Amino acid sequence: FLGGTQKAQAIEEVRAQVFCGFNEKLAELVKVQNDTETDSLQKIKNELVIRKELLSLIINCSVKEAELLKSKLESVKIEDKEVAKVRDKTLLEIDLAIEYYENQIPGIKDLGLQGSKLLAKKIFDWRASNYSDLVGRVVNIITWNAAEDFLIVADQRFLDVSLGVSGIKEESMEVSKVLDEAKASLENSKTLIASSKKSILEYAPNSGTIENIKKALEELALVYENFFEMGQVIKDETLKKIE
Repeated sequence: FLGGTQKAQAIEEVRAQVFCGFNEKLAELVKVQNDTETDSLQKIKNELVIRKELLSLIINCSVKEAELLKSKLESVKIEDKEVAKVRDKTLLEIDLAIEYYENQIPGIKDLGLQGSKLLAKKIFDWRASNYSDLVGRVVNIITWNAAEDFLIVADQRFLDVSLGVSGIKEESMEVSKVLDEAKASLENSKTLIASSKKSILEYAPNSGTIENIKKALEELALVYENFFEMGQVIKDETLKKIE
Protein backbone atom coordinates (compact mmCIF):
# COMPACT_ATOMS: atom_id res chain seq x y z
CA PHE A 1 0.00 0.00 0.00
CA LEU A 2 1.36 3.45 0.90
CA GLY A 3 4.58 4.42 2.61
CA GLY A 4 5.62 7.98 3.51
CA THR A 5 6.81 8.90 0.03
CA GLN A 6 4.00 6.82 -1.46
CA LYS A 7 1.46 9.08 0.24
CA ALA A 8 2.86 11.95 -1.80
CA GLN A 9 2.48 9.74 -4.86
CA ALA A 10 -1.16 9.13 -3.98
CA ILE A 11 -1.72 12.87 -3.75
CA GLU A 12 -0.05 13.33 -7.12
CA GLU A 13 -2.32 10.63 -8.59
CA VAL A 14 -5.31 12.71 -7.56
CA ARG A 15 -3.79 15.76 -9.19
CA ALA A 16 -2.89 13.80 -12.30
CA GLN A 17 -6.55 12.92 -12.81
CA VAL A 18 -7.27 16.65 -12.99
CA PHE A 19 -4.80 17.59 -15.69
CA CYS A 20 -4.05 21.29 -15.72
CA GLY A 21 -1.45 22.57 -18.14
CA PHE A 22 0.46 25.58 -16.82
CA ASN A 23 3.65 25.18 -18.84
CA GLU A 24 2.47 27.22 -21.79
CA LYS A 25 1.44 30.17 -19.62
CA LEU A 26 4.59 29.92 -17.55
CA ALA A 27 6.64 30.04 -20.74
CA GLU A 28 4.72 33.16 -21.77
CA LEU A 29 5.46 34.74 -18.39
CA VAL A 30 9.17 34.04 -18.70
CA LYS A 31 9.16 35.42 -22.25
CA VAL A 32 7.53 38.67 -21.11
CA GLN A 33 9.89 39.02 -18.17
CA ASN A 34 12.89 38.58 -20.46
CA ASP A 35 11.55 40.99 -23.08
CA THR A 36 14.04 43.83 -23.52
CA GLU A 37 12.36 45.51 -26.48
CA THR A 38 8.95 46.46 -25.06
CA ASP A 39 8.76 49.62 -22.95
CA SER A 40 8.59 49.04 -19.18
CA LEU A 41 4.95 50.14 -18.71
CA GLN A 42 3.64 47.83 -21.45
CA LYS A 43 5.87 45.06 -20.16
CA ILE A 44 4.25 45.36 -16.71
CA LYS A 45 0.79 45.28 -18.29
CA ASN A 46 1.66 42.18 -20.32
CA GLU A 47 3.09 40.42 -17.28
CA LEU A 48 0.03 41.28 -15.21
CA VAL A 49 -2.34 39.83 -17.82
CA ILE A 50 -0.45 36.53 -17.81
CA ARG A 51 -0.18 36.44 -14.00
CA LYS A 52 -3.94 36.90 -13.69
CA GLU A 53 -4.57 34.17 -16.23
CA LEU A 54 -2.21 31.85 -14.34
CA LEU A 55 -3.89 32.59 -11.03
CA SER A 56 -7.30 31.82 -12.50
CA LEU A 57 -6.03 28.59 -14.03
CA ILE A 58 -4.40 27.46 -10.78
CA ILE A 59 -7.44 28.26 -8.66
CA ASN A 60 -9.88 26.57 -11.04
CA CYS A 61 -7.63 23.54 -11.19
CA SER A 62 -7.38 23.46 -7.38
CA VAL A 63 -11.18 23.50 -7.13
CA LYS A 64 -11.43 20.52 -9.51
CA GLU A 65 -8.73 18.71 -7.55
CA ALA A 66 -10.58 19.28 -4.26
CA GLU A 67 -13.87 18.14 -5.81
CA LEU A 68 -12.22 14.91 -6.99
CA LEU A 69 -10.73 14.38 -3.52
CA LYS A 70 -14.19 14.85 -2.01
CA SER A 71 -15.70 12.41 -4.51
CA LYS A 72 -13.11 9.75 -3.66
CA LEU A 73 -13.73 10.12 0.07
CA GLU A 74 -17.52 10.10 -0.34
CA SER A 75 -17.35 6.85 -2.31
CA VAL A 76 -15.67 4.98 0.56
CA LYS A 77 -18.03 2.87 2.67
CA ILE A 78 -16.84 3.14 6.28
CA GLU A 79 -18.40 0.82 8.85
CA ASP A 80 -16.46 2.19 11.83
CA LYS A 81 -18.64 4.94 13.33
CA GLU A 82 -15.75 6.91 14.84
CA VAL A 83 -13.76 7.01 11.62
CA ALA A 84 -16.97 7.79 9.70
CA LYS A 85 -17.37 10.91 11.85
CA VAL A 86 -13.83 12.00 10.95
CA ARG A 87 -14.65 11.35 7.30
CA ASP A 88 -17.76 13.53 7.53
CA LYS A 89 -15.83 16.34 9.21
CA THR A 90 -13.12 16.06 6.57
CA LEU A 91 -15.71 16.33 3.80
CA LEU A 92 -16.94 19.58 5.36
CA GLU A 93 -13.37 20.85 5.47
CA ILE A 94 -12.94 20.03 1.78
CA ASP A 95 -16.08 22.09 1.10
CA LEU A 96 -14.49 24.97 3.00
CA ALA A 97 -11.32 24.55 0.94
CA ILE A 98 -13.34 24.74 -2.27
CA GLU A 99 -15.10 27.84 -0.93
CA TYR A 100 -11.74 29.40 -0.05
CA TYR A 101 -10.46 28.91 -3.59
CA GLU A 102 -13.65 30.19 -5.19
CA ASN A 103 -13.61 33.30 -3.00
CA GLN A 104 -10.24 34.29 -4.46
CA ILE A 105 -11.49 34.40 -8.06
CA PRO A 106 -13.62 37.62 -8.08
CA GLY A 107 -10.78 39.82 -6.82
CA ILE A 108 -8.25 38.73 -9.44
CA LYS A 109 -9.50 41.19 -12.06
CA ASP A 110 -8.71 44.18 -9.81
CA LEU A 111 -5.18 43.11 -8.88
CA GLY A 112 -2.05 45.00 -9.78
CA LEU A 113 1.30 43.35 -10.38
CA GLN A 114 2.31 43.32 -6.71
CA GLY A 115 -1.17 42.21 -5.68
CA SER A 116 -1.02 39.26 -8.04
CA LYS A 117 2.29 38.19 -6.52
CA LEU A 118 0.90 38.52 -3.00
CA LEU A 119 -2.17 36.46 -3.86
CA ALA A 120 0.00 33.73 -5.38
CA LYS A 121 2.06 33.60 -2.16
CA LYS A 122 -1.09 33.67 -0.03
CA ILE A 123 -2.55 30.66 -1.85
CA PHE A 124 0.78 28.82 -1.76
CA ASP A 125 1.14 29.37 2.00
CA TRP A 126 -2.48 28.36 2.62
CA ARG A 127 -2.04 25.12 0.70
CA ALA A 128 1.13 24.32 2.64
CA SER A 129 -0.38 24.97 6.07
CA ASN A 130 -3.96 23.75 5.50
CA TYR A 131 -4.71 21.87 2.32
CA SER A 132 -1.73 19.51 2.34
CA ASP A 133 -2.70 18.21 5.79
CA LEU A 134 -6.28 17.80 4.60
CA VAL A 135 -5.16 15.71 1.63
CA GLY A 136 -2.95 13.64 3.93
CA ARG A 137 -5.91 12.91 6.18
CA VAL A 138 -8.02 11.79 3.21
CA VAL A 139 -5.27 9.38 2.14
CA ASN A 140 -5.01 8.06 5.71
CA ILE A 141 -8.77 7.46 6.00
CA ILE A 142 -9.12 5.71 2.64
CA THR A 143 -6.05 3.53 3.22
CA TRP A 144 -6.99 2.66 6.79
CA ASN A 145 -10.48 1.66 5.72
CA ALA A 146 -9.10 -0.71 3.08
CA ALA A 147 -6.71 -2.22 5.64
CA GLU A 148 -9.55 -2.66 8.14
CA ASP A 149 -11.56 -4.54 5.51
CA PHE A 150 -8.58 -6.82 4.80
CA LEU A 151 -8.16 -7.42 8.53
CA ILE A 152 -11.79 -8.49 8.96
CA VAL A 153 -11.46 -10.99 6.11
CA ALA A 154 -8.10 -12.30 7.40
CA ASP A 155 -9.44 -12.64 10.94
CA GLN A 156 -12.38 -14.74 9.75
CA ARG A 157 -10.09 -16.78 7.54
CA PHE A 158 -7.83 -17.48 10.51
CA LEU A 159 -10.77 -18.71 12.56
CA ASP A 160 -11.87 -20.98 9.72
CA VAL A 161 -8.37 -22.38 9.21
CA SER A 162 -7.89 -22.87 12.96
CA LEU A 163 -11.08 -24.91 13.15
CA GLY A 164 -10.11 -26.84 10.04
CA VAL A 165 -6.73 -27.94 11.44
CA SER A 166 -7.80 -28.29 15.09
CA GLY A 167 -7.28 -32.04 15.00
CA ILE A 168 -4.15 -31.96 12.86
CA LYS A 169 -2.25 -29.40 14.94
CA GLU A 170 -2.39 -31.72 17.97
CA GLU A 171 -0.47 -34.31 15.96
CA SER A 172 1.86 -31.97 14.04
CA MET A 173 4.28 -29.58 15.72
CA GLU A 174 4.97 -27.98 12.35
CA VAL A 175 1.31 -27.16 11.70
CA SER A 176 0.97 -25.82 15.25
CA LYS A 177 4.09 -23.66 14.76
CA VAL A 178 2.86 -22.17 11.47
CA LEU A 179 -0.57 -21.50 12.96
CA ASP A 180 1.04 -19.68 15.90
CA GLU A 181 3.06 -17.57 13.46
CA ALA A 182 -0.11 -16.65 11.59
CA LYS A 183 -1.80 -15.69 14.86
CA ALA A 184 1.16 -13.51 15.86
CA SER A 185 1.13 -11.69 12.52
CA LEU A 186 -2.62 -11.21 12.76
CA GLU A 187 -2.31 -9.72 16.26
CA ASN A 188 0.50 -7.43 15.10
CA SER A 189 -1.71 -6.24 12.28
CA LYS A 190 -4.57 -5.54 14.68
CA THR A 191 -2.29 -3.49 16.92
CA LEU A 192 -0.95 -1.44 14.01
CA ILE A 193 -4.39 -0.79 12.54
CA ALA A 194 -5.71 0.23 15.97
CA SER A 195 -2.78 2.63 16.33
CA SER A 196 -3.51 4.07 12.89
CA LYS A 197 -7.15 4.54 13.81
CA LYS A 198 -6.10 6.45 16.93
CA SER A 199 -4.01 8.79 14.76
CA ILE A 200 -6.94 9.34 12.41
CA LEU A 201 -9.27 10.15 15.30
CA GLU A 202 -6.69 12.68 16.48
CA TYR A 203 -6.68 14.24 12.98
CA ALA A 204 -3.01 13.46 12.53
CA PRO A 205 -1.95 13.79 8.86
CA ASN A 206 1.60 12.55 9.49
CA SER A 207 3.17 9.83 7.41
CA GLY A 208 3.53 7.63 10.53
CA THR A 209 -0.13 6.71 10.14
CA ILE A 210 0.46 5.45 6.62
CA GLU A 211 3.63 3.65 7.69
CA ASN A 212 1.69 1.75 10.38
CA ILE A 213 -1.00 0.78 7.88
CA LYS A 214 1.67 -0.39 5.44
CA LYS A 215 3.25 -2.54 8.16
CA ALA A 216 -0.18 -3.91 9.09
CA LEU A 217 -0.81 -4.96 5.49
CA GLU A 218 2.61 -6.62 5.38
CA GLU A 219 1.68 -8.58 8.51
CA LEU A 220 -1.59 -9.62 6.89
CA ALA A 221 0.34 -10.80 3.85
CA LEU A 222 2.43 -12.97 6.21
CA VAL A 223 -0.78 -14.49 7.60
CA TYR A 224 -1.76 -15.69 4.13
CA GLU A 225 1.79 -16.93 3.51
CA ASN A 226 1.42 -18.96 6.71
CA PHE A 227 -1.88 -20.39 5.45
CA PHE A 228 -0.19 -21.43 2.22
CA GLU A 229 2.76 -22.92 4.10
CA MET A 230 0.37 -24.78 6.39
CA GLY A 231 -1.35 -26.33 3.39
CA GLN A 232 1.99 -27.51 2.05
CA VAL A 233 2.97 -28.99 5.43
CA ILE A 234 -0.33 -30.85 5.72
CA LYS A 235 0.05 -32.26 2.20
CA ASP A 236 3.64 -33.37 2.88
CA GLU A 237 2.76 -35.00 6.17
CA THR A 238 -0.25 -36.72 4.63
CA LEU A 239 1.93 -38.09 1.81
CA LYS A 240 4.44 -39.44 4.35
CA LYS A 241 1.65 -41.32 6.10
CA ILE A 242 0.54 -43.08 2.92
CA GLU A 243 4.00 -43.83 1.50
